Amino acid sequence: MKYGLISLCLCLCLALLLPLTTHAKLTGEVIFRHPKTSELWISDVGNTRNARRMFKHPQDIYELAVQNDGPYTLIVADPDNGFFAADAYLIDRNQVHAKAHNLTQDRFDFVWNIDISHAGDVIFTNTPTGIEPAPPYGIYLIPRDGLKNDFPKAELLFEREASNVTWAPDGVHIAYEVLGGGIYIYNVLTRGGSSGVSAHGRYPAFSPEGNRLAFVHTFLADATAINIISLEPRRRLKTIALGEHSAFIALKWAPDGQALVYTVYGPDNLYHNYVAPLDGGPHAEILNIKGDGGVPMFDWTKSAYAVEPTNRLTTRWATLKQRNSK
Repeated sequence: MKYGLISLCLCLCLALLLPLTTHAKLTGEVIFRHPKTSELWISDVGNTRNARRMFKHPQDIYELAVQNDGPYTLIVADPDNGFFAADAYLIDRNQVHAKAHNLTQDRFDFVWNIDISHAGDVIFTNTPTGIEPAPPYGIYLIPRDGLKNDFPKAELLFEREASNVTWAPDGVHIAYEVLGGGIYIYNVLTRGGSSGVSAHGRYPAFSPEGNRLAFVHTFLADATAINIISLEPRRRLKTIALGEHSAFIALKWAPDGQALVYTVYGPDNLYHNYVAPLDGGPHAEILNIKGDGGVPMFDWTKSAYAVEPTNRLTTRWATLKQRNSK
């Protein structure tokens, strides 16, 4: 009887403690674009009262990407000459009083989306605005060793009208979204063909450990749910339903891989960021920064998982590419 009571007490204690563990508060340092649209601020995601300005750019900022565990931040902003286009700029967080370095220098029409790997390699997509002569449109790579050059060289990986693009933690693979919807994975090391993931997906995001991919499922251009799949074997792991939103803007993983964070533009004409726990808990709003507009974009400064490539992951995705190459 004594041991039965002890077991019962242990079960009750676990029942009380598990919800606290399951619904742990999201933490981590982020860099975000302030409602003042030309400023970058830095803060703990769970305590924005201590947020402080990190950098001020002369023009409005349209996109943002942060190097995990590294010194660099990327932004997309208007070019210095004010012409209707957009360039990618590099900011060294160790030299925040220095001017941002223009990586693209009005060579690629409108730079649309950017990302930077843990090692410091930069990828970006561009989109046409009607200028002549038009540059090739697709996905470009700027290697890490060329970032500080006066005129950084960008290699066209392939031509295709792509929008959102993101690095895998291994620094070898990228996932990208094609115009009109559709998710693909590409091996930057081998320069092989792309592997199709979803014909109706947008906003791809690799999990911090690299073996899962999340993306938004769309129907008639509306975001209806977030799908999570394993990369090998290829199978669906979870679907998270979304409420009604005016516009879906971005999708990211929490650093511990236990939740997703998505950004929407609400009917109140403000940007909102929500945490969606994978355990099915309620979606909670974060980054409630006072000011007109809300926070449209942010990125984590630190990773919670090892990011060194593994032969196992590289082999699996290479096999996947060969099997589903298009």
